[in-house]
Amino acid sequence: MFKFVSFLAVLLCAAGNGRSEMTLTSPQVTNWGEWKDWEFCPLDSYVVGMQIKNLGYQGIFKDDTALNGIKFYCDTIGSNTNEVTIASGTDEWGSFGREFYCEGVATGFQLRSEKPQSFLADDSAANNLRLYCNQKKEEFLEGDGLDFGDWTATQHCFTKQAICGIQTQVETDHGSG
Repeated sequence: MFKFVSFLAVLLCAAGNGRSEMTLTSPQVTNWGEWKDWEFCPLDSYVVGMQIKNLGYQGIFKDDTALNGIKFYCDTIGSNTNEVTIASGTDEWGSFGREFYCEGVATGFQLRSEKPQSFLADDSAANNLRLYCNQKKEEFLEGDGLDFGDWTATQHCFTKQAICGIQTQVETDHGSG
């Protein structure tokens, strides 16, 4: 069975009740799969933490699907619980790793993505996620994903904005080959 999973994230930044919005799009390394529905934090809450779903390295003759889901935790400024979660498109393979929390709110991100490989090689696409917190462009939380590929350019919300939504592009099972 061949299961190539591509993962691309688009995040929404907002500020306050008016939700002055901007969209952060991960630089596109692959373009496989379908866009899943947007998910949003409740009004007046923002992303304060994350947990990623990964399928670990499977070995040379097995398929590495790598990043198979992103779960964000939403809370009000000054709190960080996992009671409210949002996730857009989670695939079946792998398991969720550790929870990571900002001391405040998430304001930027990076994906670690692998370029398409040759015809006979294993395409893993996205492998890991970093969240930047509180407008600090040098400090981040890094998920417990794989290290295939390279980090994309960092995407940041405007000043006084925080991440409050996610949409992902996921390519699921191709079937057997």
